Amino acid sequence: MRQQGMITPNTNGTKKKRITSFNDPNSDMYIENGGNGVVVGDFAIGPNNKEILVYVIFNESKKAQYGQKGKVYLLSFDKPIDAF
Repeated sequence: MRQQGMITPNTNGTKKKRITSFNDPNSDMYIENGGNGVVVGDFAIGPNNKEILVYVIFNESKKAQYGQKGKVYLLSFDKPIDAF
């Protein structure tokens, strides 16, 4: 399955680093969805740059469709997101 998640680059677009791994079964962030995967629908970064409020969409099939259900998660990090 193609990895869907959030990636943070430097301000000039280089040094891209993945900060979420919702579809990787080996990740602590893995979200089980019957093999259909999940995608990030929207997100907001907290003012301290250590939290992300993210809306995750649960795919109902292997093909992405509009109107699928989702859930909001709060991700907290030990260091600012731009320090990854």
